Amino acid sequence: MKAFIVLGLFCIFICTLTSCGDGNKDSSDIDSTLKAGKDTTVGTDKIRNYLTGTWQSEFAKMNVKLVIENVKDTEVMGYDIHKDQKRNFSGTYEDKSDFFFLSLKEEGDDLYSGEFRFTVNKKSLKADGQWSSYDGKVTIPFSLNKISSENMLTIRGAHVNMRKHPNTNSEVIMILEGGTECEILEKGKKEKIDGKSSYWYKVHYKDKDGWIFGSLATIKKKDNK
Repeated sequence: MKAFIVLGLFCIFICTLTSCGDGNKDSSDIDSTLKAGKDTTVGTDKIRNYLTGTWQSEFAKMNVKLVIENVKDTEVMGYDIHKDQKRNFSGTYEDKSDFFFLSLKEEGDDLYSGEFRFTVNKKSLKADGQWSSYDGKVTIPFSLNKISSENMLTIRGAHVNMRKHPNTNSEVIMILEGGTECEILEKGKKEKIDGKSSYWYKVHYKDKDGWIFGSLATIKKKDNK
């Protein structure tokens, strides 16, 4: 008899636990919470370094340049040059893991102003999309390459290793010669190697990303660090 009483009390205790806290939260609430945070984008230095700079059309006849000057939170600002005509634009970007999606609107509402909608591949740093006039009568597809950045690294010395991770034991992705220019994507940790103290920098060069130790290069950055 006592065993049945103990078993009954135990079952009541378990039922009480499962009905408390998050146990009775509706599953739809959980799904909506996860979905709300899934595509949250923060304008980090890494994202700014990817997007900021000059993007130029691969097709000489188009002669189009997009200059992204400012990236903050999910907003982008800059200007474009087409047929020697300069127009300011502003818009938004979305971080989609492997690529960025941008939507940029030019100032003005005449025939020669409109909206750029395109994606930027993070590995190749190539942009593909189209420009459409505001009246919808003209749509022009384009492909852009990034041609310059405010954050660059120039290799010093004859042979410098680009590594997979920021440490000297990591796999060598490629060997870079002196004078090679790479775009800085990210500033990493600081350490002392062979008596020289510097930061590791994640760089982009010829469709590859890797790490270079700062003492082996000249760094050109806004803050000159």
